[in-house]
Amino acid sequence: MGKSAVADVAHLAANATEYSLHDDHFEVVKPTGVRTISYAEITTITWHKSDAHFDMERGGLKIGPPAFIVSGTIRAPIGWLRNGVEVPFELLITEIAARAGLEISEDKQ
Repeated sequence: MGKSAVADVAHLAANATEYSLHDDHFEVVKPTGVRTISYAEITTITWHKSDAHFDMERGGLKIGPPAFIVSGTIRAPIGWLRNGVEVPFELLITEIAARAGLEISEDKQ
């Protein structure tokens, strides 16, 4: 790899977000800190294009795919790693919704 590519990879790793799912809450782990969200706090989950929006009693959260693979007019989100295996991005949102006991709705706009 060239120096530029190595620098890009290091930058992405430094800004990476990790989601740790637990029995009653999940954690959003970023280089700037950890945010803990109880599944009971989530009131609705909505897909807006390729992002999932979580509405909560106090505030909200948007989770989007880490990147996209683009080929011509096709734009597909890449997956995320779960226990070292890459799985579809949508599975993260589906699992959070299941643990919260909510259905995921589509944004009609």
